[in-house]
Amino acid sequence: MNDEGAALRVLVADGSPEFRDAISGWLASHPRVAEVRVAGRGGEVERMAAAGAIDLVLLDAVLPPDGGFALARRLTVVPAPPLVVLLVLYDYAAVRREALSCGAVAALDKSALLPRLGPFLDGLRVPRDRRGSRSEPAPRRPGFPGVP
Repeated sequence: MNDEGAALRVLVADGSPEFRDAISGWLASHPRVAEVRVAGRGGEVERMAAAGAIDLVLLDAVLPPDGGFALARRLTVVPAPPLVVLLVLYDYAAVRREALSCGAVAALDKSALLPRLGPFLDGLRVPRDRRGSRSEPAPRRPGFPGVP
């Protein structure tokens, strides 16, 4: 499988165990997903990202203790940072702009997540230097179709 269609290691980071379980269960059945991990707090996310075993973080915008936007900024500086998608409650242009300014590749509305997540994952490209290398940060804006 080439890098564009490579299997993904995904981390679902959300304060709600019910949401984490529902999304991780759905992700486990997606053909692009090789592994799903879960986290309920920012510190867990940072530890997993620093270990380099995550390709994509689905990050709750209000994840405790200090929110997903601040955490997304911190994740951009770990070696070989994971791609970050902020999960938001309101799909406003200003929220999407703020997510991108934090280093996220997208912001997706939690209330309409499942219909958009499949096409997003299908089109997601993990940069070649992101897979198996921790020597330099990955580009922050991979291409993906259908997501503003």
